[in-house]
Amino acid sequence: MLTQPLSAFQDTVVSSIFSDKSTKPSIDTFLRNQKQVKSYPRDFSSILGTAKLYLKDSPHYPDFLSLLHLWHRLVYRTLQQEALVPQDVHTVVALESTGQLFTITHEVDGIRDFEAIRRFCEEMKLLQVDLKLPELMHREYERIEDFLLSLTPLTISFYLQLGEEVDCGIGVNKPMGQTQLSRFLTMVSDAEGLGKWCYGAQPIPVGFTCSVTAPIKTCSLYLFDGEKDLNYDRALSLFDFYGAPLPLAISELLKTASCEEVNSLITYGPAGIQRLGIQVSGLEGVRIRELGGLLETPFEQEKCAKFTRSAKNEAVVKLELSAAGFVLTQSLTLS
Repeated sequence: MLTQPLSAFQDTVVSSIFSDKSTKPSIDTFLRNQKQVKSYPRDFSSILGTAKLYLKDSPHYPDFLSLLHLWHRLVYRTLQQEALVPQDVHTVVALESTGQLFTITHEVDGIRDFEAIRRFCEEMKLLQVDLKLPELMHREYERIEDFLLSLTPLTISFYLQLGEEVDCGIGVNKPMGQTQLSRFLTMVSDAEGLGKWCYGAQPIPVGFTCSVTAPIKTCSLYLFDGEKDLNYDRALSLFDFYGAPLPLAISELLKTASCEEVNSLITYGPAGIQRLGIQVSGLEGVRIRELGGLLETPFEQEKCAKFTRSAKNEAVVKLELSAAGFVLTQSLTLS
């Protein structure tokens, strides 16, 4: 068991797409968006097509299309216009092993403006959908924005998470030092605990991601010093430190990844640590399937295998421990 509470995560209760009162708004939105797909540029059509492939069996599918249309108009298109060249915008899609959570992340170089996410949240609440949608935390957003921009980031990111819970947020990617990590820790609980682990493992902070609709923040820590086994052992020690060592079978499967560097991930919720994670790349599809078979949470084997084939063994694989158990997430860069 973790020594820090993981119970902060609570499932959001959502209503059925087919409301007792009327299905017309959702159906109209679905049909309208189907027509609007034709106007998407080729790059976003690829993103949309991937999202549809993995979300089409959800009862919230029409609502997801509405959100994706809004995301394209207010976030993706804005980033394309503000970037020096369109190639500065990179898109990563991710699928969780339950098959029920799909995330789109845009990473962009040369921009230091998060206003697009605020506009998205303000218009999102006006959508006529049956899915329960989150709202922007205005005061917390300003605090997060000030903190992230003060880091003079090289790359900023915007993400949209679609599933039983909808979420969106912002982040920065940049090699940083202990000073920046200490400043991040002032925004979360258990600052002392992570500080102690970092003192021994000596990771490099390389990214902070913050939801703008929920008090959830993630820190990514990079481990690499030339010795693969040592890198993995240091990353795995994060689970040991918090009293939740990984089963040997899972640890050994992760170590079959071809990459030598590893990332440790720690996510904070309102009541403390919400998730602990490890991220690797170069894990063969057969190993991913073996990992899926060891999970305590549902494993959507067909969807995950399809994602693995699309990635051609180049997917980044993240294993996280939460109150619900272990969950595997694969991510792939589309552009």
